[in-house]
Amino acid sequence: MTPVVAGLIKGHLLGPLAVRPSHKNRGIGRELVRIAVEAARRKGSECVILVGDPPYYQPLGFEKVAYGALTFPGPVDFNRVLVVPMIEDVHAGLKGDIHWRA
Repeated sequence: MTPVVAGLIKGHLLGPLAVRPSHKNRGIGRELVRIAVEAARRKGSECVILVGDPPYYQPLGFEKVAYGALTFPGPVDFNRVLVVPMIEDVHAGLKGDIHWRA
């Protein structure tokens, strides 16, 4: 989890997330995501952002961010930028640069 500012929103960037191949399909990845999101919420985060596979993460509460709304420091597939909102209207504030915050 990396603390970030995404446009006007204070959040955390999740990733990378991996599970040992011998332990896949046991719910470990879903539990890691749940723990990470709750930790960000406890730290006062307004959202958790990640770049990942929508069919996997959307059932875990993630929503697509508008295509190209956020500018990342490196290349990113904008079709895979997802967010768990923790405040109302979080999408309205997710416009602009995403960068590290203290």
